[in-house]
Amino acid sequence: MNLIDFVVKEIVSETRAKMWELYGYSHIEIERFKDDESYYEYLNSNGCRQTYKYVDEGGYSVNTEYFNLDRGEKPYHVGHRGQH
Repeated sequence: MNLIDFVVKEIVSETRAKMWELYGYSHIEIERFKDDESYYEYLNSNGCRQTYKYVDEGGYSVNTEYFNLDRGEKPYHVGHRGQH
């Protein structure tokens, strides 16, 4: 698999909340995941949903990414360079 370089050009939106809120679950819905301890813990972590505009060899595109802030994941910033 070849990776393509990209550069973040604009942060369109950024929302910080519990991961379950960012994924659109209700507090009642996540109770069904209590048996899967690691996923339940993940859903109750602090997170960030970020929609950003980036450019790569195919031109400009918009994407949404989820970051788990409790696990040390850092949201993108304008000028961030990465690969996908």
